[in-house]
Amino acid sequence: MGNKDQQVFRTVIQPTEYDFKLSYKSKSIFIGSCFSENIGNLLGKYKFTVDINPFGILFNPISVANCLNFLLRKRRFEENDLVFHNEHWHSFYHHGRFSGTRKDEVIDSINERIWNPIVDLSSADYLFITFGTGWVYELRETGVVVSNCHKFPNRLFTKKLISINETVDLYLKLFEDFFQSNPSIQVLFSLSPVRHIKDGFQENSLSKSILRVIIDELVKKYKNVHYFPAFEIVNDDLRDYRFYAEDMVHPNDSTILYIFNYFSNCFFDIETEELLSRIKKIVKASEHIPYSIETESYKEFRHGILNDLQMLSNKHSYIDLKEEINRFK
Repeated sequence: MGNKDQQVFRTVIQPTEYDFKLSYKSKSIFIGSCFSENIGNLLGKYKFTVDINPFGILFNPISVANCLNFLLRKRRFEENDLVFHNEHWHSFYHHGRFSGTRKDEVIDSINERIWNPIVDLSSADYLFITFGTGWVYELRETGVVVSNCHKFPNRLFTKKLISINETVDLYLKLFEDFFQSNPSIQVLFSLSPVRHIKDGFQENSLSKSILRVIIDELVKKYKNVHYFPAFEIVNDDLRDYRFYAEDMVHPNDSTILYIFNYFSNCFFDIETEELLSRIKKIVKASEHIPYSIETESYKEFRHGILNDLQMLSNKHSYIDLKEEINRFK
């Protein structure tokens, strides 16, 4: 029996066609759930210019909108923006990675990420936003939606599901200001494939449905707003628990790599793919721990890598290879 007669036991999602390409000269910002970090970190590992979650991991659209507003307006945080709990200072607008025992250090780290970003929002070429959940926690005292509860008592918060219309309106106002400062940027939304089953299975399905409708409404209103089907790749293409981590909720490394390859097919042209292939080899070589650095074979290996690095650095000065060059020197 020939291959053409074989049955395919998967529903394969073909790469989406976009009318733009991401290159090594592009500047990208990734904001949202841990899925944003997975793809953003791989791009950063392979020497693309990316800024990932300047407020830490964010799960809901309201917190993402707050983050974008603060970045757009270069909002400076002060000491009275922090709260104290469990011997640590926290910001309700930030992930716990910014929390610390010294108030001044927490403030400095927060403001450093806003005022000295890797990629500035006003000059970025791409903004990737991943929504994780439509469930939010409001502070009862102020009505503010928090990005992280920081293990404060549950009685301080009200849990609620976001409104489709209110959230769409929030982003319409945000984008009105945003696109004035950076009219050429391309915005790509994705829906995190990670299930928030602590909310409940039915509640998670409802949440994801609401988020997908919100994204679709925004995509229909703007030519430079798009959707990347990360959710569908995991749930409709891979569709098997062997593609999940041990918690049966988060995608495993193989799945993240599969999505990254899909991402590459969507957004990279031939030149970028070729550069990526060369840099992957260099990154892999830099991660290798030699048995001995004194052998002739390793010296030849190192010399070859340094030559390749130098040629790449001379021809593509916009790619930062200083770390790898110094390591092999």
